[in-house]
Amino acid sequence: MSSESGGSQDEYSFPRRINDPILIFVFPAKQILPCMLILIIAAYAGYFWLGLAVSVSLWFMIGSVLKNSYFDVLIHKMWSKGLLDMMVGLEKTQTVVNPLVKRFFN
Repeated sequence: MSSESGGSQDEYSFPRRINDPILIFVFPAKQILPCMLILIIAAYAGYFWLGLAVSVSLWFMIGSVLKNSYFDVLIHKMWSKGLLDMMVGLEKTQTVVNPLVKRFFN
């Protein structure tokens, strides 16, 4: 009884997707980096509490935009019209992966 992943059958590997967001600890990088940058600049300037308030409000605004945004639909429309070929890079591939379809890999 050998497993294909190389580990024992008692181990659990957390499923990851190809298009998962980049995480810093457990937070999405798109959400935490602007908040931390504002907080650091405000703390350096002596306005820690103002920076904290702006960072917290920005955190929830970015979270709501990422959760309910038209951005994903726009990316899909660009992909369907073939406009994302330039994002592939210098190497030419046969197909461009749909950015909205979540694919598992291990």
